Amino acid sequence: MTTITRFGFVRHLRAEPNQFILHYRGGAIVRRGAGLAYWFMPLNAAIAQLPVEDVETTFVLTERTADYQDVSVQSTLTYRVVDAEAAAARINFTVSLESGAWVEEPLERLASLWSQRARRSARAYLTSVPLVDAVGRGAEVVRAGRSPTSAISTW
Repeated sequence: MTTITRFGFVRHLRAEPNQFILHYRGGAIVRRGAGLAYWFMPLNAAIAQLPVEDVETTFVLTERTADYQDVSVQSTLTYRVVDAEAAAARINFTVSLESGAWVEEPLERLASLWSQRARRSARAYLTSVPLVDAVGRGAEVVRAGRSPTSAISTW
């Protein structure tokens, strides 16, 4: 969480090194970077904070294999925001200028987005092979991204 301290009409923002800050004024970015610390006027500012460290999310996928056997797969997905401006344009990472906390829950939305994309790849593989292959070598195939629908865009 970003620390915002109030001093009369101005505020001071201090971000940790693993937090990327985008400071907007009049719709244009005036400051950007990880671990920033600066003074700003809150009346004409909008600030977004994005994580730049690795973030993990888990999900369970239940699917039917090619030989009609149900299989449940627990998956852990690790992602990192590479292009902060593109990510901030798609998901609201705005922080409150009073508390420094996110106004919405962007990490949950981001985790949902990436898990849905990863599910496509795993689902395509699981439905195309029998249970023996899915259990025997499924993890390596899905991890390597050799499934027909494994193209995942990056930001």
